[in-house]
Amino acid sequence: MNERTAPPQSEDRESTEPPHCACCADAIDPSEWYPIRCRPDDDDEFQIHAFCSEACCDRWEQSEITDETERQ
Repeated sequence: MNERTAPPQSEDRESTEPPHCACCADAIDPSEWYPIRCRPDDDDEFQIHAFCSEACCDRWEQSEITDETERQ
């Protein structure tokens, strides 16, 4: 008789939690369109940042520009 087992759970599997806004931390409805921005982190790893609105995206981008200016 063949026994069927579930595949092992992987640490790399995507979370089932909805995405959260990178600016205000509100939950984002994944079934709706939402803005994202991509950029490398300090280790050159590609990071995707999701936002609940264009206003939060604009605020986050402005803070990123300010952070870059302060580092120089």
